[in-house]
Amino acid sequence: MALDAPAIKLLFNELRGENLDRFPAPESLSSSLARLASPGPVTIHRREATLFVTASIEMWNRAVHSLVVAASTMRSSKIWSSVSGYYASHYIMRAFAHLFGFFALYRQKKYWETSFSHGAFTCSAVKGLKQGEKKEHTFYWLHAFRRPEFAGETPLFSENDDRLVPSDSSHRGYASYIDHLGNFVPVVPMTEVQLKTAIIDIAKTFEDAPLELPNRSQKPLDVATVLGLAYRRIARYREFLDSLLGLRNRYWTAHRTPIWCRGVVGFPPKVG
Repeated sequence: MALDAPAIKLLFNELRGENLDRFPAPESLSSSLARLASPGPVTIHRREATLFVTASIEMWNRAVHSLVVAASTMRSSKIWSSVSGYYASHYIMRAFAHLFGFFALYRQKKYWETSFSHGAFTCSAVKGLKQGEKKEHTFYWLHAFRRPEFAGETPLFSENDDRLVPSDSSHRGYASYIDHLGNFVPVVPMTEVQLKTAIIDIAKTFEDAPLELPNRSQKPLDVATVLGLAYRRIARYREFLDSLLGLRNRYWTAHRTPIWCRGVVGFPPKVG
């Protein structure tokens, strides 16, 4: 199942005439999927299928935004920098999963995957999920991790098992829920120049060095690794769509470098 490269290209082509400054209304995709009564396969209109692409691009923006927030707090709060850095990674994994046609209706405990065959888009319930794979975070990371396009790209793509000490979600859980973490220092806002420099440093620190998953037993609040992974994952999404679509698709080129962060975040990191 899942959407393949030709289907993704087709959906992006459908968006060429869209208003580039506006996303669909909140809950457009989840509301559309919630109306599906059968576990599938259910044929959906092509315009409905484009919601997977717009949801993916919105998550891409959300990931970049979370990275900026994480970088801006890294001096003042290792706790919140770790948590928002984790969410930068989580949102980009959701972006990958939506791009390939996966969506979790978490409150309804329904998990959908979309495919394209013989000119039609169909949605079906994801089969064979183990109990642990029905967690919203695990579900999205798993369906990015399992894509053959990213085989062997660890630790950028992982199962994100919170039971393992070296894992993104285990580190996030430590930062969010463990008592007596302390680490309180004065909150000093960064200037735009300082923020830009911080993100360049985050990106360049791990540009050529091998990455590992954050390990809370060794570094309980390993902000550098969390943010380095997030940046690299965000950059990988951009590289993937660039290679798939080129720079001719109007919708993607409008969003590949979000206008609201062009002075702060560069791909690749820009010095000066």
